[in-house]
Amino acid sequence: MVETEWWPVASLVLAPIVSAVVGAAAASRQARKEREKRDDERFEREHELLLEGMKILMRSELIRIHADYVQAGKPVPIDLKEQAEQSHDVYAGLGGNGTGTHLWQEIRDAKASE
Repeated sequence: MVETEWWPVASLVLAPIVSAVVGAAAASRQARKEREKRDDERFEREHELLLEGMKILMRSELIRIHADYVQAGKPVPIDLKEQAEQSHDVYAGLGGNGTGTHLWQEIRDAKASE
């Protein structure tokens, strides 16, 4: 009986298996990185849209209070003045300015109801 060395035979069998496993792991890692990048980009887009939407809502609230009270010539209840100030703080904090600030100043300066 001829003795054969097992290592050359084993390396012929194991090399393609190890190569396939390493290749699959690398492909899986790359796919995960790409998926995470897409998820991060989607999160950033959604976050920006939510912030813009909040800014629009706060401006809209200032417009509503201004129309209902200042333009109508009615005194503004204290709680609405406080609400307008909070809305303006959020609006300005999100980058809003100009019209919303002007509306808030007029609400703030309007006569308060008792």
